[in-house]
Amino acid sequence: MSKLNIKVKSRKDEIIFILDGRIDANASENFKNVVMSQIQSKKVNSVIFDCENLEYVSSSGLRVFLSLKQREKVKLKFINISDEVYDIFEVTGFSKMLDIWKTIRDISDSAGQLTAVSSDMIMYQMNDEKIMKLYPHGTELKQVEQDLNLTKTALLSGIPTLISYFIVTYNGRYGIIYEMPNAKPVSSMIEFQKWKLDSYAKEMGKTLRLIHSCEPDINVMPKTSETFTKYAAAMRNFYNDEEFAKLFSMIRAIPAKTTAVFENYYPNNIFMQGDELILINMLGISCGNPIFDLGKLYMIYILEPEKLLKRLTGLELSQGKRFFTSMLEGYFENEKAETIERYKKIIPAMGYMCLSICPAMCKLSDKENEMIISRTRRDVLPAFNTIVNLLKQA
Repeated sequence: MSKLNIKVKSRKDEIIFILDGRIDANASENFKNVVMSQIQSKKVNSVIFDCENLEYVSSSGLRVFLSLKQREKVKLKFINISDEVYDIFEVTGFSKMLDIWKTIRDISDSAGQLTAVSSDMIMYQMNDEKIMKLYPHGTELKQVEQDLNLTKTALLSGIPTLISYFIVTYNGRYGIIYEMPNAKPVSSMIEFQKWKLDSYAKEMGKTLRLIHSCEPDINVMPKTSETFTKYAAAMRNFYNDEEFAKLFSMIRAIPAKTTAVFENYYPNNIFMQGDELILINMLGISCGNPIFDLGKLYMIYILEPEKLLKRLTGLELSQGKRFFTSMLEGYFENEKAETIERYKKIIPAMGYMCLSICPAMCKLSDKENEMIISRTRRDVLPAFNTIVNLLKQA
C-alpha cells in the first residue's frame, strides 16, 4: 500500500501542501480530494506544493495537477523538487506547463573568485566556468526566484543576456548561477579607451533600440507604468496636493506599450562580450513605453541632477552630454527624419517628468532632494500642459 502524507499550511491568500511519499495510482484520488477540499474551502490565489520529500508521481498524479491548472483559477507552484521527480515532469512536458523549482543546492564548499561588487549584488567566478550572482543577507527567496524568471523571460524575448541556470545557497545567502561571460562593463572599457567613447555610446544606443524592440511575457515582467506610479506616490511629502496630482497626470499621459524597458541602462551596468553588449543584472527590467528609458537617460546625462551622472554611470560631467548625443545617434540610426525631430521634443519632456520624481528613483541626500524639488517647481510644473501634450505623442 503506497503512502502519501500531506501537511497543509495557510498564509494570507496562499496554501502550501507539504508532500511526503509517493503520488501513485492508489494515492492520487485521496490526494485530489484533500487538495480540492482545501482550495474550495478557502479563498486563495496561489497553491504551493513543497516536494522536498516527494519520491514519485505517476500519470494519475500528473492529471490531478493538470486538472487544477485547467479548472481552478489559482497559480500553481512546485518547489524543492528532486532530480528524480523533476525528470518525470521534464519527460512528460509538464515542466513547460507548470512553475517548477528544483531543490536548492548549498554550494558553500565551492571556491569562487570575487569579480565585482555593487549595492545589490556580488559576483563570483566559480571553478566550473560559471558565475554566481550572490544576493545580500536577508534577501527573500521570492525575490531571487523573480529575478531568475525575469532573466529567463528576457532571454526568450530576444534581449541580449546570459543563460541563467538555477538558484543556490552560499554561506547562508541566496545566489543564481549563470553562464560565464567573457565580458567587461562598458564603463571600464571607456576608462581604458577614452578615444572610443562615441563608439561605445552608439553601440549602447543600438542595443537599447534592440531591447525596446523585444516584447517579453507581460505575465512575468512588471509594468513600467506601475513602477513609475509608485515613484510618484513616494513623493507625497515633497509636493502640495495640486503638484502631487500633476505627477500622476504626467505618467498617465504616456501611451501604454508592451515592449521591454531597462530602467538602469548605464555603462557600468552593461557588459561588452566580444562585439556584443549584454545585460547581466536584471534589476530595473519591465514592460512599458520606451520613453521611460529615454527620458530617465536624458535626466541623468543632460539635466545632471546633483552629480548623479558620475554616481550612476562612472562618466565625468564633461563626457555626459557627448555620450548621450552619440547614444541617440545609435538608437535612431536609419530612423525617419520626422520621427527623430518629434522625439527631440518628447525626450526632454519625459526627462523633466523624471526629474520631478528623481528623489524616489535615486538615493539622494535631503539637501539634494530640496534642490531637485525647487528645480521642479521652477522648470517642470509651470510647463505641465506642454509636457503632458508631448508625452501623449510618445
